[in-house]
Amino acid sequence: GAGPGATNLVYTGTGHAIQFGDGGGTDTRYQGLADLTLTGTSAAAGAVKFNHSRFCGVERVEIKDFTAAGAVGIDVLGGVHNYFNVIRGCKLSNIPTGIRLSGGTGIGANSNLIHQCHFGVHSTVAVLIDAGDTNIVESCEFNGSTAIGVRVTGSAVNNKLLANQFDGPTIGWQLDGGATDTMLAFNSGDAGGAPLNLYRNGSSDPIALFAVAGDTFKRVQFTAGGVLTLGSG
Repeated sequence: GAGPGATNLVYTGTGHAIQFGDGGGTDTRYQGLADLTLTGTSAAAGAVKFNHSRFCGVERVEIKDFTAAGAVGIDVLGGVHNYFNVIRGCKLSNIPTGIRLSGGTGIGANSNLIHQCHFGVHSTVAVLIDAGDTNIVESCEFNGSTAIGVRVTGSAVNNKLLANQFDGPTIGWQLDGGATDTMLAFNSGDAGGAPLNLYRNGSSDPIALFAVAGDTFKRVQFTAGGVLTLGSG
């Protein structure tokens, strides 16, 4: 929870507690949200929405208890310019989807950074990249009983999952049909003795990845539909 003197904002509305940009023709730039806790209810759509923004940031923010069906903790929308934003040092839990990066035709959630965040329980997915391009998910901890840690889907291109730790999800990451040129490197997982399944689906091109299983560092290449299991001995 928040430390002594920290700000705790309890949002009781039905939309989003914080929004960067109004979806119009002018970008919102160089705005930030930091050092607070955002607590939701079963009515809210989510905590933070990026809706036409560049070079904005959410840092050291705890987001929790947005429990409505379909709620998203941080929603970076598609169809408008949402470029070069940073989500760093945040903790998200008890939200169906933790962070969503959405794409569009030539525009959307592109070239954003999710760095050193902690994800607890998310009933749907912790991080969803839905057709967004060239985004980075780096040095994050996935620690709750989540179905999927990171899902890359739609026409997503050139996204990077780097040096993440998957300790809770049933599936560490899932790459769906249409998602191409995803870079996976230095990710590791420990499912508490149970297998941690890492999937590559729906693409005709093989991928190479680096992963750690126990004390063993491995370079693995596998093709479409292949399954890599870590932590199963």
